[in-house]
Formats: sequence, structure tokens, C-alpha cells
Amino acid sequence: MDKILLSVIIPCYNSGNYLSEAIESVKLSKGDHKYEIIIINDGSTETETLKLLKEMPSENIKVIHQENKGPASARNAGIREAQSKYILFLDSDNKIKPKFISTAIKVFESNSEIDIVYGKPEFFGEVSEERIFKTEEFDLDKIWSGNYIDMCSMIRKSLFDSIGMLDENPILIGHEDWEYWIRAGIENKKIFFIDEVVFEYRMANNSLITQATDPYKFEKMIQYLYGKNYKYFQKRLSMYNNVLSLYNNAQLLYNKEKNSPFRTFIKIFYFKYYSKFKKRK
Repeated sequence: MDKILLSVIIPCYNSGNYLSEAIESVKLSKGDHKYEIIIINDGSTETETLKLLKEMPSENIKVIHQENKGPASARNAGIREAQSKYILFLDSDNKIKPKFISTAIKVFESNSEIDIVYGKPEFFGEVSEERIFKTEEFDLDKIWSGNYIDMCSMIRKSLFDSIGMLDENPILIGHEDWEYWIRAGIENKKIFFIDEVVFEYRMANNSLITQATDPYKFEKMIQYLYGKNYKYFQKRLSMYNNVLSLYNNAQLLYNKEKNSPFRTFIKIFYFKYYSKFKKRK
């Protein structure tokens, strides 16, 4: 019997009206790969959602029920249940494009060092220009200023053993993906960007991310995120100080030598070539 290659993890909280579309997009995308869909009911109370979840389980669809703990907890529950090599996170109100799964798996299989594969979103629904983000190549220095990679990404399951699970602190709700990309970057994990649209991102005015960007909550979240990684900033500050010191020394040397260019040339020539020649002799 073929092993399950991919687990699609879908948290669901009162979003049954969109869930079937999300699942259908997976069925159209999975290709020949053996897969499972794990839906985590994160304490839904809506009658229609509960009815759908009760009817949903099948040969390759599992439903896990838990009290409402937030999306990070729901995704972690799915990871623990997953029997696969790769994980695809998909929000219950989003849809993936037909080629995403096969393209991402090819990337993983061609390079065992790659741990995360992501691509661009196509926005639909109640689209707001203020919330549209531009997805691009991962850059650890740049991503500190704001997240531009959505949770709808594929991850090698072994990465969770390496750097840990998603942070379930409630202060990160809506931003747990941002914290995870930063953590992976600090640990020097390889993150691959597919420069094309790979999923459909539904925008709604009452969505979780809209609530998470409340100025007061966002400031508290930033304090937590930066505080959690203070050792990284200490290390970077030390590096910047070393670079600054080298720059200042170079500036002093330049000011001293600029009026004697020939003497400077002789010094460089001596240390770069002649001194090495003498050592070889």
C-alpha cells in the first residue's frame, strides 16, 4: 500500500459555507499523489457547519474536534495526526490552484534541503487595497518589517521536529505564520518561492486577520514577536557594530593615505604578494 505523501490541514471555525469549496480545490489538485485531508473543528457552534462536519469524514478525510483554541492550536493538532511526508496548510475559506501540489512536491523531491514552498495569492471576495500584500522571495531582514507569506504553504513535516510547532500564544492569532517564517529563517532553513499564483485568498471584512490588525493588539503582538527573538537581534547588533568598526577604521586609513597613493599601492602590493612569496621560500 502506498504511503500518504501529503496531508492537507484545514482549520475550521464556523466556516462550513466555504469548506466544501476548499476541499474540492484539493481534489482537483492532488494529481496522482496519495493524500489525506485533516479538518480540525476548532470549537464551531454554527449549526450548518456542525452538520457538514458530521457528514464529512470519508476514506481520506478526517475530522478532529477540539474546543476553540485558535488556528495555531488547530493546525498543530492536524500536524500531530498527519501520516505524511509533506504538510499543506489551507484555510477553510481559501482554495488552491490545480498545479500547486504537484509543483511544490517536485521542488521538495529535487532538493532535500528545502523545507518550505510557497507562492503568490489571487485575491477575491471583499478585496481591500489596504490588505493586499505582495508576495516575493524570502528575505529574513525584510520580513521583520511585515509578513508577506501566507499560511497557505507546503512544509516538509520533519521541519516541525527540527524547529518546533506553531506558537499557540493567543497574542499571535492571525500572525502565527509570520512568527514561523521568521523562526525558520533564523534557523537557516531553505524556503523556496514559486513565482506564480498558487492559491486563492478570500477577503472578508469580518475575517480573523482583520481583527488581528487592530492597532492595540498589533502593538502587543509586535512586542511579543520581537521580544521572543531578542538573542537574534543581539547577535545582529554585534555584527553591525563590527562592520561599523571596520568601516571607521577604513575611513581613518583612507584619510591618512589619500595624499600618498603610491605609498598605499606599495603597501598593498607587499602584503598581498611579496610577503606571501617570502613565506613560501
